[in-house]
Amino acid sequence: MDSTVKTWDLIAGKCDETLTYHSKSVRSFFVNDDNDEFISGSSDGIKKFKITSPGGRCKYLQDLQSLENDKLNRGNLIVNTITANHDGDLFIGCDNGQYGFWDWESGRLFQNGMNVPVPGSLEGEKGILCSSFDQSGLRLVTGSVDKSVKIWKQVDELAI
Repeated sequence: MDSTVKTWDLIAGKCDETLTYHSKSVRSFFVNDDNDEFISGSSDGIKKFKITSPGGRCKYLQDLQSLENDKLNRGNLIVNTITANHDGDLFIGCDNGQYGFWDWESGRLFQNGMNVPVPGSLEGEKGILCSSFDQSGLRLVTGSVDKSVKIWKQVDELAI
């Protein structure tokens, strides 16, 4: 809630570093074990960092392109969940049902949309609360406010 991200020395039980790049509370976080990088999400944006030393020192890398949001009618965009697969596909799901897929390396948003609540649910129950790719990295599993669990699969573009 204090808009910081902290790295910890778990053996010593102390904070190694406090990152102050966000201006709003950080609600989500994802560590990419493949390259020692992590993403933090807040209503002020999505930021990528690199862990540069075994002691937990971090280097800011970039802001990722944000999802479009009408703050006047929808309020702040709250990032609830972040996950990625080993192919570098990054998924982010939000409190208002918005979602997006980014390329991990470039930070480019390549697909976005709005979650559809299951029939019988209220319009306000389309928020995405949690997400994870399966072991193959081809299917994404999400949990939503409407109490649904959805399994998403990649759809290849058709050749014209």
